[in-house]
Amino acid sequence: MLPRNSAETSAAKQEYHSVRNRILILLLLVLALAGCQRPKTLEITKLESFPVDMSAYKGMNSVKHRFVGTSPKELLRCIEEGGSALFYIGDTDCANCQEAVRIINEVAENHDLSVYYIFAYDKKYPLSAYHEEVQAALEPLLPTDETGTKRIKMPLFFSVENGVPSEAFIGLAIDATGTSVDREKMIRIYEKVIGSFID
Repeated sequence: MLPRNSAETSAAKQEYHSVRNRILILLLLVLALAGCQRPKTLEITKLESFPVDMSAYKGMNSVKHRFVGTSPKELLRCIEEGGSALFYIGDTDCANCQEAVRIINEVAENHDLSVYYIFAYDKKYPLSAYHEEVQAALEPLLPTDETGTKRIKMPLFFSVENGVPSEAFIGLAIDATGTSVDREKMIRIYEKVIGSFID
């Protein structure tokens, strides 16, 4: 039915504009909320793994740990196939590795995560057999040595996110005295490495 006079026409226009404005506001809110969603937490890719004895690391002999062994070949497969996981490359004879393992384990335990462990000198799965390929795959994360060459150094804790080596920390954070490990700083650093895997 058509409005009879200008007052009815004006009221109809106001109602139309009011409804249109409400719809526009609702659409803008929906779009704004959709843009504010946190990215989905990454799931750790299942790789070939095996139980690993971490008792050679100081303070880890009686600890239920979050490490599972894997091979350098599986690390490369994770990257090539677009997987996501946390990795630690270390050596039981490395003093810095001795310190790092306990803190990595604590951070992983606090967030219920597993860390794939590659023992640098494993006899069955030697890193040396894949050294060039692993070094090339991790090149963006690696530090440059005094000769200008990027090399794998330990302890190396890093994430692979959707096939891309993404976050890494090599070595230890030393406190202001220069004599001991800054545990709190290490925890913050390691939590940054695992950031995409936690809520």
